[in-house]
Amino acid sequence: MQDKYKEVLIVLIAGITLFLVLTGIVVFVLLFYQKKKFQYRQQVADLRNLVQQEILQAQLETQEYTFRQISEEIHDNVGQLLSSAKMLLGITERSLPSVPDTLQKATETIGEAIQQLRSFSKTLSTEWLNQFDFIGNIRHELERITASGIVTGYLDTEIVNLPFSPQEQVMLFRVLQEALQNSIKHARPANIRV
Repeated sequence: MQDKYKEVLIVLIAGITLFLVLTGIVVFVLLFYQKKKFQYRQQVADLRNLVQQEILQAQLETQEYTFRQISEEIHDNVGQLLSSAKMLLGITERSLPSVPDTLQKATETIGEAIQQLRSFSKTLSTEWLNQFDFIGNIRHELERITASGIVTGYLDTEIVNLPFSPQEQVMLFRVLQEALQNSIKHARPANIRV
């Protein structure tokens, strides 16, 4: 009887041991699977973030390329046409014994349009933006807006330089430009303070 008791006890201990080993293996496999699943989800999230950053970068580069093209068109074509028109008006003025006020005003208006176009053309050029600091760019944009005679722009800051990369500077400047244009278009303020 004692031998049977020992055999049952050995079988029971072996069964419990086997059960514990199998349970340990199952727990290990489940933990390993969960870890792999978490790593996979993290990789998918990282890839998604990387793709979003790449898309944003491509959009920014496309926008800056378009702005550069528009800037060159304004400067090279429209600016040249206006300069030619101003030159022709000047020739006409010199040939007249007395210059009518309307002709003189037209010449002044074309000169102002040339200045406005050059200024606007510069704000579209990334190279121009990269030459100046962010605060200088804001100041120039507000001066350009004020020169239009529609709105008076003010800059209130004690900051001299912002520690931004040129790309960050351009993005932030474009956001500011859009905000200013929306303010002018929709709110029609007399003054804008940045």
